[in-house]
Amino acid sequence: MLIPVEFLFFGAMMICAYFSYRAGQKYGQDVAVEATLKALESMGYIRTVEDDEGNIEVLPIPSDKKL
Repeated sequence: MLIPVEFLFFGAMMICAYFSYRAGQKYGQDVAVEATLKALESMGYIRTVEDDEGNIEVLPIPSDKKL
């Protein structure tokens, strides 16, 4: 039984499209979270501190501050 080349090509394209979609989704989530944290910090709603490893920690704001 011989598999037509078109089916192999289509299968390879589907696999590439799936992994490309997943990689783009992960990258997009990282960018969105970072942009949201920066925007909230610039508006004064949160404070963040970056440690030596590059991780961002959200620090509490005193409760007397009006939102």
